[in-house]
Amino acid sequence: AGADEATSPFAQEAVTLATSYLGRTPKNLLAVDVSRRSVCTFPEFCSEIARSEVIVSTRLHVAILGAILGRRTYIVAGKYHKIPGIYEYSMAALDHVSMVSPQCELVA
Repeated sequence: AGADEATSPFAQEAVTLATSYLGRTPKNLLAVDVSRRSVCTFPEFCSEIARSEVIVSTRLHVAILGAILGRRTYIVAGKYHKIPGIYEYSMAALDHVSMVSPQCELVA
């Protein structure tokens, strides 16, 4: 699953977004769902988020930890109201957090 995730259209768009923000290719690029237990233990999950320069995620818990840690975080709006609702209520005022479309285009 990891190799497929790393070459998916979403992963490619996420890398483009992170590269645009940084002005260079991100160091230690990890293009997998670190919230999956088959990928990381909980301590490894926390460590991966903590050492990230930029986070682009469809997972709310990944974005929340990234936001708390002050990382540049792009949270992807899905088809459900949960992510936009939480973003608007508790993350929109944070300069380092933005909501993007599934194509990684800024929406907020």
